[in-house]
Amino acid sequence: MQDSRPLAPSTPRKERRIVMNSETPLPLSDTKSFGSSRHIASGNAEAFARLRFSVAAEIWLDSQRQTLRKRTAVGYALHIRSLNVSFGDLRLEEIYIGHVIAHQEARSRNEGERWKKVANASYINHEIVVLMQVMKRAKLWNSHVGEEYRPLELPAFSGPKVLNDLEKHRLFQVASQNPDWQLAYWVITITANSGASGCELRNLHFEDVILDRSEPRMVISSATAKTRARGRVVPLNPTAKGAIEACMERGQKLGAGRPDHYIFPFRTAPKHYDPTRPTTDAWLRRSFKDMAVAAGVPWLTPHCLRHQFVTEMCEKGAAPETIRHIVGHVSDEMMRHYSHPRLESQMSAVCLLDNSPKTLKKRALQVRAKQRVIARGRRRSGLRFATT
Repeated sequence: MQDSRPLAPSTPRKERRIVMNSETPLPLSDTKSFGSSRHIASGNAEAFARLRFSVAAEIWLDSQRQTLRKRTAVGYALHIRSLNVSFGDLRLEEIYIGHVIAHQEARSRNEGERWKKVANASYINHEIVVLMQVMKRAKLWNSHVGEEYRPLELPAFSGPKVLNDLEKHRLFQVASQNPDWQLAYWVITITANSGASGCELRNLHFEDVILDRSEPRMVISSATAKTRARGRVVPLNPTAKGAIEACMERGQKLGAGRPDHYIFPFRTAPKHYDPTRPTTDAWLRRSFKDMAVAAGVPWLTPHCLRHQFVTEMCEKGAAPETIRHIVGHVSDEMMRHYSHPRLESQMSAVCLLDNSPKTLKKRALQVRAKQRVIARGRRRSGLRFATT
């Protein structure tokens, strides 16, 4: 016999679906008090705990979208999709540490080929972080999982590779000689001389680049940067200025004309562009890959050039605080993450401590030669002043 209990008249269609899709429908009193998804998401832990994970995760993500960057929200949605394979049919109150461990093991092996591919430890840990946030909304994480949870151990971090001087010279030489890679060449030139990432560059408007003053610069908006801390003003040296001028000239040829137009417009069809939309994430993927292979550095990614910039700035003796302002990071941990002293610099540093007899003799001879030059200069100065 069909249940004749009426739903609350004020409950919207989407909210009715959320209540009725749960494995154990809420009692009528609970439906009246907590039936709305907005009410559930706003902090009613008891009602939220009764929802299936797939429904609860959707509600949680919808409640977070206003505070999340678009890219972050997309990443959370992908994590939730993967978590639904293991937890989708379980109510939040039914999830315990054993389920979490089972998910870690199954996901790392792609057990039963339930996912598209095997996930690494870092990706699985990020998925569990999303699960944790959903369960914390229901106030269940500490009691059901809590201190028993252990993230998967990550492999030792070696950091992205950084080009040595020869590899860097070869990369830019190869890139500059192929007309098909012209745009990629301009972009890597800007990144290598300013530290701006590809995501930040593709969201640049014409009004964000200021070239008509003695201090050329570009403004990275906090609204389009990866994080709000990355909003900043980036000075442009002559090389970066020349490259970005070339990109702006290209944008104008493609139809951009207003200050709010994007320097790198979106391609709607071959030879047709929409300057009111930024280009896609994959705008230079193929050309950059071909360029890196041709230069003999197939491991190189566009983001590596951001590491390259920070590394070279550190080697040149730039103050850490200055580097932070330019690249948009504020913590010492991120500075350590982005700085990778190259072998040449490390070799020069350790050679300063070389105390072998041969090296000490060489240093002594250099000191004596310098002293003789100074003494000779003093004698000549004295004679010259004496004759005047």
